[in-house]
Amino acid sequence: MKKVWSLILVTFSLLIAGCSDDDKMPADADDNFITALTLTKEGKSYDAVIEGNDIVMTVPYTVDLNGATASMVYTPSAKILPNPQTVTDWENEMIFRVTSFNGKENEYTYKVIKSEIESDGDVVLKSQADVDAFAETKVSVIKGNLIIGDNAENTASINNLEALSGIKEITGSLQILNNYKGEALDGLNITKVGGIQLGTKEAPSPCADTYRFRLEQLQEITGNLELNNNAVQFIEFDNLTKVEGDIYIKDDALTTLYFPKLADVGGDLDLSDNSVVRHENGTSDIKDTPIAQLEFPALENVSGKFSINMPSDNFQSLRLPKLQTAGEIDFLVGWQFKTLEIPEISEVNGNLLLSGRYESTAYAKYLNQTLERIVGLNSLKQVKGTLNISNFGAMSELPNLSSLSLVGGVFIENLWGLQGKGVVCDLSNASFQSFNDVTPFIHTGGTAFDKLKTIDDLSNVNIEMAIICYADRCIPEINLKKASDFTCKFDFSNLAANGKNLPITLEEILGDVDIMVQSSPNKSIDLSNIRSVEGNFFFNSTLAKSVDFSSLEKVGGYFCLQSLNGKGLKLDKLQSVNMSGINKSRAGFGAEERRKGLFIQSLSEISLPDLESVGGLCGFLNYTGLSCPKLKSVSEKLFISTAPNCPQVSFPALNSVPNIKIENNGKLSDFSTFATVIENGSVTDGNWEVTGCKYNPTWQDMKEGRCKPAE
Repeated sequence: MKKVWSLILVTFSLLIAGCSDDDKMPADADDNFITALTLTKEGKSYDAVIEGNDIVMTVPYTVDLNGATASMVYTPSAKILPNPQTVTDWENEMIFRVTSFNGKENEYTYKVIKSEIESDGDVVLKSQADVDAFAETKVSVIKGNLIIGDNAENTASINNLEALSGIKEITGSLQILNNYKGEALDGLNITKVGGIQLGTKEAPSPCADTYRFRLEQLQEITGNLELNNNAVQFIEFDNLTKVEGDIYIKDDALTTLYFPKLADVGGDLDLSDNSVVRHENGTSDIKDTPIAQLEFPALENVSGKFSINMPSDNFQSLRLPKLQTAGEIDFLVGWQFKTLEIPEISEVNGNLLLSGRYESTAYAKYLNQTLERIVGLNSLKQVKGTLNISNFGAMSELPNLSSLSLVGGVFIENLWGLQGKGVVCDLSNASFQSFNDVTPFIHTGGTAFDKLKTIDDLSNVNIEMAIICYADRCIPEINLKKASDFTCKFDFSNLAANGKNLPITLEEILGDVDIMVQSSPNKSIDLSNIRSVEGNFFFNSTLAKSVDFSSLEKVGGYFCLQSLNGKGLKLDKLQSVNMSGINKSRAGFGAEERRKGLFIQSLSEISLPDLESVGGLCGFLNYTGLSCPKLKSVSEKLFISTAPNCPQVSFPALNSVPNIKIENNGKLSDFSTFATVIENGSVTDGNWEVTGCKYNPTWQDMKEGRCKPAE
């Protein structure tokens, strides 16, 4: 029985003890939180921000938190490791582990952010004392412009910028003024700036002692970079990747331009004034400059105009290995320039102009004779303006333009070295479109390539060709059949006897035609594919053996053929001239009356078997025979002149002409072919004039039937 009571007593005691432990359980036994952290050093306290499980302590970059005293608030019943009271290294990231009374763990990450010290408004440092004093503020971000120096005369110089090494960012522009005398910009460690200015386009900086402009840490310019100084030899931006505004650099002393990481320019990149001396009277001279080469190894885009004007003979190389897009490209280089690499260019949203320096005198023409090829343009897809390649006399190959799908105009001039190389100008995939109100065009001049490949229909494109033929080559082989305007100036006079004389494939011209040919006497000119010209047609040839217009049916404007000294003129199908009212006069075509209808000057026989109407003046000069059997009407005047060996003219169907003038036809005595227009009143008294002929009948003679001398 005693054993039973003992067991009961032990059990009761255990129950009493258990109830006592439950009464001591803390209310936050399941909590494991940190709610606050304050660090105090040298009398200053800094509060952390706790978001989720991150403890972020933000202090000025000048504050060193090592050795700070910590005051941390966390769950009272929890345990924390490490103990914040024992931590001395508060500069580095660490983990705090909080374990609740019941054993649950929660981890917090402590981080330090060093904030910049900012100043609002412009900072103007006119003297070395100002520079040194500003350094004491420890400002690292200037929210405004930083102006170093003064433009006033006799101002004490600034020689050293090392005291400004703590400045990391300038939201405005960095301006270096005239009294800065330092040799370089050593000490400036800015990584971002709104703009940089050393001189202006209007006024170069006179800082003659600054030979190196280097900002090694700079990564981004949100505005413009403008450097105009004639003393700086080295311009270096080791880590600059982006300029959101314009870059303008004018420096006659420049030897090195170093932008190894620059990938994007949001505005213009302008080197157009280097080696060019501009005078107040508007003239300019070329000045040799020390720089020999330019390379932008990382440059991918220039949103504005990319201009390089370096006609100095010292400048010999330009490499742009990654440039893909540009707003516009305008490169002018000198006579000794040798290397142009632009392999990745794909899109240009304006003109793309690649040109050598060109000068012409009465005795010779001077242009680049050292550049043999352009590395690139194979990937070029669109030029929303003019593609211009000109004045490179040593080029032996033309860039492959077969990828070009959109272009405003193509200008190829003075590429003498292409002659005889079997070169093809491949525009077979190019669609032409008007940009900036410029009519699409293809222009070739002083350039002899073998073939021009285009789509057949270039109805909106003006074609201009000016070609000197050598040895076995004449005009390039072309496949196009329609064009807007067509202008050709060919010199066949050097063409060998067996030289190729390819026919022009054009069938329809929707605008004007202007063809001038200098030819050897034994050469024929084949224009037999042309069927119609909606505008004006001017043709001038010297010494050609014959000219073939055998398919031409109509000319909408005037039709002027001058200096046809050969014996063969084929116009078998011509039906009408100047019937659409088109009269777009062009200067240089001779007398005004030759631009009002049909005018033919030829030493050959003129036969127009299908011609029915001429909507203006109808003139014939220097012919040996003249026949227009179907011509019914001439709206202004019929003019026949200077045919001393032609005894007869024939206009049997003519019934409407208001005026006839015939002169200097020494063998002509029979005017019966004009009896109808006298009888029907088409030609009235005062509008009939015959002089210098074998027989010169008056209007009254014709009216009374005396159309030829009495037998």
